[in-house]
Amino acid sequence: MLVPYLNAMSQPKTDFESDCYVDAAPYLYQDKGKTFAVVKRSYRNVDLRKQVIGLTIIDTSNLMPLDKRYTWPMWDSIESIHNGAVLIKKGECSYGLASIDKFPTCNLVRNAFLIKQDDYEGNIYLIYSSSKAIDMKQIDFTNKLAKIK
Repeated sequence: MLVPYLNAMSQPKTDFESDCYVDAAPYLYQDKGKTFAVVKRSYRNVDLRKQVIGLTIIDTSNLMPLDKRYTWPMWDSIESIHNGAVLIKKGECSYGLASIDKFPTCNLVRNAFLIKQDDYEGNIYLIYSSSKAIDMKQIDFTNKLAKIK
């Protein structure tokens, strides 16, 4: 079920967009003691004549988006949530996002088995492609769109 996008969370509408709608039941996750909602935005792009889907992160303490100008457009699905990191899917790739300090950043995560925050470095997330420790790679979520090294 979709509900109209709340005015408190709305973004400027262009002539190319219809009214925006979001899922009535957002995904919730906690990070650094705060609770965030991942909401799927949906609107029809009038110019392209197709439905556009994006994700927005909402701070549940004030119901405001973390950045009013930013969404992740046209994701296929939300796969899962691991320890404050959200795994979302588009095509053959999966992407991980986490809210670190000010704003969530998006990083390439291929076939992640587990995402967890490093015990010693708050901005570093450990990405496991299987249950074996040797398959672990690190991502620094302070760098936007940083590839796994």
